[in-house]
Amino acid sequence: LGAGGNGVVYRVRDRKIGRDLALKLLSDGEETLVVREAHALTALESAHVLRVFNAGIHGDVPFIATDIAAMGSTEDQIVAGIGVPPELAVRWVRQALVGLDYCHRMNVLHRDLTPGNIFLNSPDHALIGDFGIATNLDVDGTAPSAGNQRCRAPEGFRGRLTTRSELFSAGATLWRLLTGSWPYNATNE
Repeated sequence: LGAGGNGVVYRVRDRKIGRDLALKLLSDGEETLVVREAHALTALESAHVLRVFNAGIHGDVPFIATDIAAMGSTEDQIVAGIGVPPELAVRWVRQALVGLDYCHRMNVLHRDLTPGNIFLNSPDHALIGDFGIATNLDVDGTAPSAGNQRCRAPEGFRGRLTTRSELFSAGATLWRLLTGSWPYNATNE
């Protein structure tokens, strides 16, 4: 289905539950939520979180198996230099924020909110997904920095991320959806 900086995603058939799933094989060497607390991901059940069916390590390969979003991601809907209609952009980011709020209440920080990680079941239904670099918040309410630098909050470049950092990422995501470009240039170095 696709590939990114953190792994490769395949469409697979789970014969036990009789449905097709997206199976992401993670390539990132850093300790991730999927490695430490797979049950936290499978417990995330919200109308605006892409359902995680299984997560863990097989052999030495960490993986996450999720639902498949019928329309792909919001990134797939962007017309370069133009974006998407404002009413769609606002709807999708608003729904992603509902999903993020739920994750935060479950002590999970996504750390990579981008248009490519907001998925669509229909033009009216957005869900956050791709929890490949998600992590639990520390006791002080922070987490190590990670994720796409084009959407990362300033404090994440030399400090730690918080739930407020993800609000910044949501704003950068909204900008990209509305304009078809990123609010600023950054590299992942």
